[in-house]
Amino acid sequence: MKSLLKVFAAFSLFLLVACGGNTPSAVAEKAYGYMKDGEYAKCVELMYSDTENSEEYEAGAKMMEGMLQASYEKAKAKNGGIKSYEVVSEELSEDGEEAVVNMKVTYEDGSVDDEDMKLKKNKDGDWKLYLGK
Repeated sequence: MKSLLKVFAAFSLFLLVACGGNTPSAVAEKAYGYMKDGEYAKCVELMYSDTENSEEYEAGAKMMEGMLQASYEKAKAKNGGIKSYEVVSEELSEDGEEAVVNMKVTYEDGSVDDEDMKLKKNKDGDWKLYLGK
């Protein structure tokens, strides 16, 4: 799953989106659920974007969807895919505009990863996966 987060970072300039979410933890859980269920487009919709509703965004979103699918299918062949996931902790920045959610991800082969997901509020105040620094 760590390679999946690297793919997110590599394409952060190409996309980043809008979708709803009440808390950073809820958005992180949705993202893992969408990946587990193979709903890559929905996962892409959870990403932060300052170019939403543009041609650039649409092209980047399609590319990210394909990259997520390829990356997860490769990982799934290796570890059987995501069996379960849970939020371990959530930390907000001082200004409350960014957060880091620590997730425990268990795979079908029994392996476990500890993942940190960065999130940021968009202009509408919704929490989104954030690929920036």
